[in-house]
Amino acid sequence: MKIFDCLLMVIAMSFFSTSAPGKPVPTKEDEVVHLFPAYGVLNESGQWQLAVRGWVFEPERDSVIQSIAVKALAKPLDIDDTHPGWSLFDRRVRWFLVDNERGKRIGVQCDGAMGVGKSAPNGHFTAHLTVKSEGAPRTAGAPSRRLMVSTPSVDARVAQSEAFLVPPEGLSIISDIDDTVKVTNVLDRAELIQNTFTRPFAAIPGMAALYTQWAQQGAMLHFLSSSPWQLQPLLASFLSESGFPPATFHLKSVRLKDRSLFNLFRSSTETKPPQIKAILRDFPKRKFILVGDSGEHDPEVYAEIAQQHPEQIQHIYIRRVPNDARPAERFDEAFKGLPRSLWTVFDDAHALKAHEAPVDIKPQGP
Repeated sequence: MKIFDCLLMVIAMSFFSTSAPGKPVPTKEDEVVHLFPAYGVLNESGQWQLAVRGWVFEPERDSVIQSIAVKALAKPLDIDDTHPGWSLFDRRVRWFLVDNERGKRIGVQCDGAMGVGKSAPNGHFTAHLTVKSEGAPRTAGAPSRRLMVSTPSVDARVAQSEAFLVPPEGLSIISDIDDTVKVTNVLDRAELIQNTFTRPFAAIPGMAALYTQWAQQGAMLHFLSSSPWQLQPLLASFLSESGFPPATFHLKSVRLKDRSLFNLFRSSTETKPPQIKAILRDFPKRKFILVGDSGEHDPEVYAEIAQQHPEQIQHIYIRRVPNDARPAERFDEAFKGLPRSLWTVFDDAHALKAHEAPVDIKPQGP
């Protein structure tokens, strides 16, 4: 189980069907709206269907209450305010202490279109929009035209994000985050805690350059992880600053006060396949590269997907996590029944940078 799950379990122990959205209601000054990057799917009418996910919450204003909560979360992890990484820990866990706003009707606009989403108990909402955008510009290093999505200007705080208009054909990358592109070391509990909470995030050497190369050739990037949505703002900033190309995020939904709390105990073998299959369904004509690591269950999850969708999976890359003592035969067993040419286990990302994809991955379509 990853430390993000452990963190939320500690929170739970410490404190131990959405209707039609209607018209948007302006947010208040003490409310924050965060929009996550979205992608557009081209429909039969030549228009782009966007499903823009967002999060509305109110930051905890009582510093005394927050400080008590932060220290309560730190204690089971053997961290206190004398730790040299305390300030990082404090900033990161506060994302879990916000007051999620439910039942809020949030408007999202893009290229003249407007959609409205009603927030669920976890503060998340999804606004659906249909846009034409024939003139949307292509962006260097991105596989498609990019548009800005935002909340209406009447809101107290205007939120913005990106929407990628992904062509029906081409190549997409679905990538894990922890120990695939970010140093986490999930196999060592002490290191995992430090890398997650008290140290600056660090990128796996060579992975940003590899993903940038693929993006420049026309590939679209999707980050899929067992990390909770509460950490997306931090992860997005880190990945951008580390030189990774723009991407969408597909993370775990967790709320302490309803059944989604049980997502904490669900293995990635349960949570990742539905997320991957949803992307594959949206782009049935695109080819996909799956990138993960040996730390948890990526080989087994990706092998299952490749067996079920052989026409879409172009290749699987698995980074061998340092100090992984499990035998190499594990990979032979995981990928049993799949062509040996379909999967690659690697230690050094630099060795993959020159990899040539066997299909044309230049952007196609509108």
